[in-house]
Amino acid sequence: MHLRRLIVLLGLAATAGLAPLPAAGVINDFTPTGLLTRGAAQALPFAPAAVIAFDDMVFAASATDGKGKILRLDATTLQISFTRDLDIVPSAMVANFDQTLLFVSGTLENGLTRIEVLNTDLNPVGGITVSVPMQHPSLTITKSGILVVGSLPGSAAPGAVIAFDMSRPGEPRPLPDPLPDVYAQTGVAQAWFDGTAEGGTLFVNTALPPSLIAVATQRQGAGVKLSSLNFDDPAPVPMMANLSSRPCLTGEAVAWFLVASSGKLFLATYDPASSFKSLDIVSLSETNLKNEGSFNPPYYNDTKVQVNSGLLASSCDMGVILIGNRNSRQVEQFAVNPKAKPPTLEKVGQLLLDEAPDRLLMTTSGQHGYAVSAQTNTLTRFDAGGGEVTGTEAARTLQRLLVEKGFSVGPIDGQIGVRTLDAINRFERSNNVTIDINRDLKRAFETLQAF
Repeated sequence: MHLRRLIVLLGLAATAGLAPLPAAGVINDFTPTGLLTRGAAQALPFAPAAVIAFDDMVFAASATDGKGKILRLDATTLQISFTRDLDIVPSAMVANFDQTLLFVSGTLENGLTRIEVLNTDLNPVGGITVSVPMQHPSLTITKSGILVVGSLPGSAAPGAVIAFDMSRPGEPRPLPDPLPDVYAQTGVAQAWFDGTAEGGTLFVNTALPPSLIAVATQRQGAGVKLSSLNFDDPAPVPMMANLSSRPCLTGEAVAWFLVASSGKLFLATYDPASSFKSLDIVSLSETNLKNEGSFNPPYYNDTKVQVNSGLLASSCDMGVILIGNRNSRQVEQFAVNPKAKPPTLEKVGQLLLDEAPDRLLMTTSGQHGYAVSAQTNTLTRFDAGGGEVTGTEAARTLQRLLVEKGFSVGPIDGQIGVRTLDAINRFERSNNVTIDINRDLKRAFETLQAF
């Protein structure tokens, strides 16, 4: 599917009552997780440069008075259970797939980048000092223990991607350059590796211009650009959440990516079993986040890349997706419906925070979400499954059927608004039929399914 052939889900929704839901087959064989509900909260002693959340522990790293520090918090109470000083000023952090090790990147006093390896008790395990200058490095680690580090271009050095074999964390081993220099000039906002295909594929979220690139890593074709997906966006760095850098890979042939850019939420898919790694956008939904703040995206130090105001977090199965903005207290919750063909994004509801968030997180299991406030650095936990899903199931089924037939309804949110009514009118004109959802909902479903 070409980028222009998007299934555009834009919408103005208004609630309308519907009759009890009749059977609708596989199209309705999906129940999204309920809206997250508020749990414990804890003020952090610093503005965190990096945060990682497990189901039972949360880690936050930053610097106070120019000295690095990392905290461990209990996920139930959010009380700080352990603190360790670091020799680096932290900038990014990632955990391995087993959630037993933390990899923390930061800057030494001499300006070089160093990656410290800690266990979950915050005891040092190993580390490595990077020999090339790296500005605002991002981290991701593969299931086999390959740590991929990407950096932004700036006055000190161009962007770069380097990799280390961390299977023996006490003895990190540098690996050959996985990305040709031709891409390094763009700068790397994020990079990750997917090993589901033979030989594996490196995915790079470039900063200038903003794009997603798939690069072959097989020996014969190493460094070959397979495909790319460009973003028409004023902000140089699109925000992304993806399966490949999370401990949730399966052997299935199709993997999904989520992309948030200027308030839009995309669902992209690719087939790692194919010889050509296509990056196809299969669904799109705009949010209705209200701009309340005055966050003016600054530039990362010594770079031409702006900090994105958008925030995105996802569970591994994309059953709980959070999208927010540093200028809004509102956070919208979505879910991927894998039963739809193609998979669609469904809106679950909206959270209202006490303060605009600086970052959003989801645990890989989807049991807990977290928001860090931009004003007070308060970490607030949200728990899955307690809140109601917006709209009615009957309306969701109607919207799913319309989208399946190629008639966009706006966000699939269980609310019959002008977009859904317009989709019904277009379906009626295209097929020379009449659908009356008020008098005979069962027949309306049957009519839609018949075409």
